[in-house]
Amino acid sequence: MNAYDLEQLNKLVTQVERTGRRGTNRTKGEAMADLVAHAFERVPGLDLRHRSFLAPDKTSEMDLVFHNVPYLSRLFDGVTLLVECKNEARKISAEQVRVFGSKLRDRNQPVGLMISRTGLSGRPGTKMAGHGVVGTELSAGHSIVILTLADLVRIRHAAELVELCDERRFELEAFGTYNTI
Repeated sequence: MNAYDLEQLNKLVTQVERTGRRGTNRTKGEAMADLVAHAFERVPGLDLRHRSFLAPDKTSEMDLVFHNVPYLSRLFDGVTLLVECKNEARKISAEQVRVFGSKLRDRNQPVGLMISRTGLSGRPGTKMAGHGVVGTELSAGHSIVILTLADLVRIRHAAELVELCDERRFELEAFGTYNTI
């Protein structure tokens, strides 16, 4: 797997932080999507197919859609990886988790990623707010893996990103919630 160009990664992180404080919703989302696309495109077996994908019936939008070859990427199961990017001052809300869960259900996807600048609402280890809805979605058969900007800042190699995603999914499926975010 590939090492990251740290200069490029730092530029993208700076852009997320800058727009997160004073950007429009569009520039905030694009900055986070740029960072996430950069990080995940370095994983062998992942191919970014769509950005700002609008469903054919125009009822929902997906920030990033990757084609996943699991035996190459070692990342989750299934050939489609849906990613929602949140570059907001507030943590991912229960409603935002619910909406993303419905997107996974509509596409028959067992796993999806939500990336947030600030984390997940509620307290770690509880079943309240966003943490609670992640647990509810899990019981309905949908693992919503949450990563934060702080997680992405620490990553130096694509293999570390795959390992982090795997650990977060394990944490969610073992405990029914997150204890580390």
